[in-house]
Amino acid sequence: MRLHAIESARHIIRIRRVAAHKSMRPELPHIAGLRDRYSRRLGHLVGIDEPLVARQTRNLVRIKCRQAQVDVETGNRIRYGDALWSGLATHTIKAEDQAGFLDRLAATGDPESVLRGFFISARRETDRPTLAAIAQHFAQASLRDIIDSLERAAAADEFAAKTLATIRSRSPTSLNVAWRQISAGLTLSMEACMKMEFRILNRMLAGHDFYEGIRAAIIDKGSKPQWRPANLGAVSEADVDAYFASLGDRELDL
Repeated sequence: MRLHAIESARHIIRIRRVAAHKSMRPELPHIAGLRDRYSRRLGHLVGIDEPLVARQTRNLVRIKCRQAQVDVETGNRIRYGDALWSGLATHTIKAEDQAGFLDRLAATGDPESVLRGFFISARRETDRPTLAAIAQHFAQASLRDIIDSLERAAAADEFAAKTLATIRSRSPTSLNVAWRQISAGLTLSMEACMKMEFRILNRMLAGHDFYEGIRAAIIDKGSKPQWRPANLGAVSEADVDAYFASLGDRELDL
């Protein structure tokens, strides 16, 4: 039985727009209503050097979810059961009930009662050993410490080896920016998070790795991206700082 993850709905028109979003991949949860503005996901773009822009920094750090942190650093997709159990989603419904859910919501204007009526529980896809490994490795104080922890375990731990390989394939700049972004989001309001994400987006679009990732993943499919810089150690604090600096008169106006 296929389920769709749904966060608590606040505005019926927003729900209908998301449900009608044609570019949403069928295997992903249909996010029917989200808590804050600008919350629809633009895609899982860590691999093409856009780590977390428009992926709800505030929601990810608010739930203090280590699994969400793994998804940020690897670009993996979080599935509906994990989204429910981690707190990223509050309800799940059957895929075939989506149209009836929206009709009922439009008729009553009461999202909480409609969600309760359509709710079907979902099992968590990530097993306990993997969750334990996530908690162990991603509780480290820095990105470098996470990688060191994965390296120590990789020889005997399939999860550590696979996660380490995935991280090493990503843009070093993107990884560092994503780490700073989710760490900074712990103390920022939703509005401040959106302004931060807008700054990062602008700098990513002006840089090299975003387009190099597109080339490797889409244009020359299967080719290895040539990141600049090519490794984590070559990314300086100043490089990362530049992604968070003010845009001046081009700042996001909310």
